[in-house]
Amino acid sequence: SDEHVELLLNESGRWVITKPVAWDADPRAVADLLNLLEIAVITDFTDADNAANAEWTLLLGSSELGQTNRIDVLPARGKKDGLWIRRDGEKSISQMNLPEIPEIILDPLHYKDRLVLELDKEDITRVLVTRAGHPPQVIERQVDGTFIPVQTNGAVQVESDSVERLLDGLSRVSTSGYVTYNPRDLSTYGLAEPSVTLHVDLAGTNQLGRVLLVGQETADGFYAMVQGRDVVFILEKLVVESFSADLVIGSE
Repeated sequence: SDEHVELLLNESGRWVITKPVAWDADPRAVADLLNLLEIAVITDFTDADNAANAEWTLLLGSSELGQTNRIDVLPARGKKDGLWIRRDGEKSISQMNLPEIPEIILDPLHYKDRLVLELDKEDITRVLVTRAGHPPQVIERQVDGTFIPVQTNGAVQVESDSVERLLDGLSRVSTSGYVTYNPRDLSTYGLAEPSVTLHVDLAGTNQLGRVLLVGQETADGFYAMVQGRDVVFILEKLVVESFSADLVIGSE
C-alpha cells in the first residue's frame, strides 16, 4: 500500500501535517502517537533472517541529530505477544512490546487541528443565511458598526441577540469530529443541497469571504464543510442552531 502520513515540527514549534495533505495538526493527537512510540521497548532478539516485506515503515527524523531512523514492522500473523521489527535495514529482527499499530495513525484526519474556521468578528461586513424552505436573510454592517437588514420586503429589523451569537460563534468554529476529505459524493452527507448555507463577507481587499455548508443531521450533530476546503466534519447541534437562527424578524 502507498498510504502514508508525514508529520513535521515546524520552526515555530507547531506540529503540521505535510503529506498527503498540508494541514495544522492537533497537538494532542501527535502527543498520543509520540507516547505510543515512547512506551515501545525491545523485549527479545533473534538472529533468524526474516525476509518478509514490512507491513509498516516508521521514519523518525531529527534535524538536530541530522539523521533518520527507519523501523520496519513485520506482519504480526496473528501473534499477540509483540511485534517483530527490523531496524535500519539490519538482517536480525527484534521484538517490541506493542501488540499492534493502530490503523488510525495512517488517517491524516486523525491528526488534523479541530479548528475549522476562525474569523475576526470585527471584519465581518455582511452575512447571508439561506435555509431550506425559508426566504434568505441578509444583514450588512454600517459605518457605526451596527447591522441592518437588506434585500427585504416590508418592515423588518435585526434580531440583535441572534446576530451577536452568530458573530461570536464565527470567531472560532471547532468540529467535534472529522468524517472524510475529498468526498466523492456530497449528497451522501446532504451537502449537495445544504439545509443551511452561511455566506460571510469580510472587510479588506485581501480577504476572501467564507461559505459554510450544513448538511443532514446525524446522531452526533450535523455534517458540514467550508466551501473550497474539501473536508467534511461534524458541527454540534447547538452550533448549527446559532448559525441558522433568524437574523431579522418580521420577514415572514
